Amino acid sequence: MLALGGSLTFVTVLTNGLKDKVIVIDPGHGGRDPGAQFGGLQEKNLNLDIALRLEKTLAGKGCKVILTRDTDRDFYAPGFVQGRMAKRAELNQRIRLAQANNADLFISLHANSFPQRSSYGMETYYHLKSAPGKALAERIQKRLLTIQQDNKRNAKAGDYYLINQTKIPAVIVEVGFISNPRERAMLSKDAYKDSIAAAIADGIEDYFAAYPFGVQESAPALAPTQGPALPGTHSFKLYYPNETLESLTNEERSVPASWSALTTSQKIQYIVQELINGPSTLQAVSLISPKTKILNATLQNGIATIDLSHELRDQYTGGAIEEDLTVNSIVWSVAQLPEVKGVRILIEGQFGESIGGHILLNHTFSPQPKTGEVAIVIDDFGINNPGTQQMLELGVPITAAVMPNMLFSRQEAEQIHARGYEVILHMPIEAKNARPEWQGPGALFGGLSDQELANRLNQALATVPYAVGISNHMGSKGTEDSHIVHALVQTARERGLLILDSKTSEKTLLWREAQKADIPAGIRDVFLDNTADINRIKGQLRQLIALAKKNGKAIGIGHVGPQGPLTARAIREILPEMEAQGVQLVPLSEILLS
Repeated sequence: MLALGGSLTFVTVLTNGLKDKVIVIDPGHGGRDPGAQFGGLQEKNLNLDIALRLEKTLAGKGCKVILTRDTDRDFYAPGFVQGRMAKRAELNQRIRLAQANNADLFISLHANSFPQRSSYGMETYYHLKSAPGKALAERIQKRLLTIQQDNKRNAKAGDYYLINQTKIPAVIVEVGFISNPRERAMLSKDAYKDSIAAAIADGIEDYFAAYPFGVQESAPALAPTQGPALPGTHSFKLYYPNETLESLTNEERSVPASWSALTTSQKIQYIVQELINGPSTLQAVSLISPKTKILNATLQNGIATIDLSHELRDQYTGGAIEEDLTVNSIVWSVAQLPEVKGVRILIEGQFGESIGGHILLNHTFSPQPKTGEVAIVIDDFGINNPGTQQMLELGVPITAAVMPNMLFSRQEAEQIHARGYEVILHMPIEAKNARPEWQGPGALFGGLSDQELANRLNQALATVPYAVGISNHMGSKGTEDSHIVHALVQTARERGLLILDSKTSEKTLLWREAQKADIPAGIRDVFLDNTADINRIKGQLRQLIALAKKNGKAIGIGHVGPQGPLTARAIREILPEMEAQGVQLVPLSEILLS
């Protein structure tokens, strides 16, 4: 066994077809994060108990087993990453451990708790777009049902961060409901926990027997995705989990007399408040604390942003299944409004939080299936450039990169923010074969001291309010300079900022060093407008869409300036193609944080 903080040795028994397979077992939660709780039983302890039994079982079948934790501890150094990024950093550490050891499978163990104490049964989840994950989940679930013959649950797709981000076949196994008296009693018995471990191990063995060379990702194994119905003229629907946690059920409610006079933002707030108030029938249950308050609800550029109070998170006691249903109940209830194309959920104004630790609220949720995500970053705001107004009138979530220390830097950053667009700092950095004055005031140069580099970055950020990240303007020389890159990474880390590497040099160090420091970072995939030819710009946008469909996400960079009006027009005219292909345009932060 190899465990983080434990013995750094492998135990391998050479017995059968699982010989030398590398399996990562991830006991969910740990340390200060107890997970689901009920009747004095904490999920984190149950997960670890079964994980240790599974490790022993798999080692006996010849596997190399890696535990993400073998004691009750956090998975990252306390204080290293704080605030809303802590959960993401903690989950990423688990994923990196699997990737660093070239694992064949990733098995994350969890348990459930639900207000309906009759809810019962083990369940296995996979990522919607992972054919190998689905094949693995189905085989594990089939084996689990042999020890729970009254369990009718099937393997399901889920939007869980851990299985979404791993590149290897990955599943979440929910070992039962600690809120169910009968199942809780069973989970307290050693023999029953041994049988769970054995069933999971047998399911893994079945997977490798069926697919000795792996499952092709192109296999037609994706689960269908439903969505909410459109509201009626005189009614709307509220979506709640049904009493068995199998799906969402809806309750039809009459609209108030003032409905037609309400703005869409006011309708969103009304629907969410009714959702918080709870269902009116016993066939549905609410997972949202009734003490949860709506701090704000807005609609901008087709995206509903709902800011809820900390009670949504702090008074949540469920597991992964319940968290998935909680998110979907909000999304489906709000997205029935035809003006709403996607939903963002904030907690106390923070983007990227988590209700229960399984799903990060770090992206726009849509009830409809999507084939990929695209971020379009528009550089060179802050100079009153041509195309500025056309970009701001697009009404879609582009990201604006604002030059600092310019006459219009602050004014345009405030205007962009007020329109609901995301702002990042477009920091001038030393370029090869370029005059210093071409790079803009306050640029970063290799000969500057650490203190001067930090001072220039802080001054630049002071002139670009609302910036959530930093990208490089020019920088073909500076992004190859470890001295400058260190200053950028240090400032981003201290201020909780994202980093976008514009990739003005093939030898750039910026995004890799940012990732090493656990800063959300990405690199440009496509330059959109190196030419003032609208057909060429559209061609680049189509290339961006194709990359998003292939890789799941892609980042393009365009500009305001001489070609700005043409780029804005090209984006506007290509949007129907993008939507028709199921590719969603999102702010840069959503791609980098997810």
